[in-house]
Amino acid sequence: EGSDISSVKEKLNDAAGAGAVRFVEIVEGQPLAFVRFGTPAAATAALGASVEGVGSLSMLTGDDEKAYWDKISAAAPKSGKGGKGKGKGKGGGERGSKRGRDEGGAGEPSPKRGRGGAAEGAQKGSETTEAGTSYEPGCIVAVKDLAEGSDISSVKEKLNDAAGAGAVRFVEIVEGQPLAFVRFGTPAAATAALGASVEGVGSLSMLTGDDEKAYWDKISAAAPKSGKGGKGK
Repeated sequence: EGSDISSVKEKLNDAAGAGAVRFVEIVEGQPLAFVRFGTPAAATAALGASVEGVGSLSMLTGDDEKAYWDKISAAAPKSGKGGKGKGKGKGGGERGSKRGRDEGGAGEPSPKRGRGGAAEGAQKGSETTEAGTSYEPGCIVAVKDLAEGSDISSVKEKLNDAAGAGAVRFVEIVEGQPLAFVRFGTPAAATAALGASVEGVGSLSMLTGDDEKAYWDKISAAAPKSGKGGKGK
């Protein structure tokens, strides 16, 4: 009783090692929480420690574990179908959303392309969009139930405080909805933000799988296309 995300995280980090806990979910109305550790070894260490003032710990395995990951995946907002190139507002942004700004003051850049527009030389672990551009998975975080009055600057500031200066590269706030998408520079930065206790922003979740790919497709489709030859542009 009286446990909150910060206290659970602190006690389990003390048991398993600093930074071991990546994310804590406390189930509303139930004496139940789920804790995601960065590694199986960290989770095992917490189970083997004598942790007081938290509760009874057990490892999720088999179908229970799979069901929990399915729930996480299902909670990620899905990008609308047919979003490619449709409903572009002024400045190339997608209609119905406020386009944020990158560090350099420009709009959201498209994922890097190899020569000839193909995703050549993609880094190990990268994925490829339908347009043939490569991206690094694990960098996009969705913010649901966005706090009232939030704007691009305030979201960026709070998440940079959580994940480290310069961690946030881009923020998109969806107009008319309590929803935002945040692109971090690295998967590690995105994971750090998810594991932190960030107040006054909203509920954070990682975009994964088809949802993540669809979002990168949208970014690629919204990016201005270079003219033929592309020299000097």
